[in-house]
Amino acid sequence: MNTLWLKIEKIINGICCTFFHKMCIYHADILFLALVSPWAAISVMAEDNNYAGVWWREFLSQIVTIVLQVAAMVGVVEILTGSNRNMSWYKFMLLIGLCVLLIRGPSVTRSMWYATGAGKSKMNQGGKIAARMMMIRKIFA
Repeated sequence: MNTLWLKIEKIINGICCTFFHKMCIYHADILFLALVSPWAAISVMAEDNNYAGVWWREFLSQIVTIVLQVAAMVGVVEILTGSNRNMSWYKFMLLIGLCVLLIRGPSVTRSMWYATGAGKSKMNQGGKIAARMMMIRKIFA
């Protein structure tokens, strides 16, 4: 029984290391999105190459993915160090599922932002407001 529990602990440690690496990549990706945000904002004014919609959806996808990954990690920690350390079959299955989700990542977030058009409609509203503000500044300047 001790060798089985030791193997499970090694697997969970590997998953925690994978989680740490994924968080580093997500944060670097957000930094990159912050660096290219001026070009996305400038492209709102261009009529033929508006990259702001893609930037907006990718930014929302990264933020939601980070929140869901951290929530999954909190679930793993809670199962392993909860108040009652009784490992039922339900908790064990939930532990395996959350660990797989930590490695694979919630793919639903990216498809959600690209399929529903929620990010696109929000970006179009923001782009229209920015364009109107620019026109007002040019008129009254």
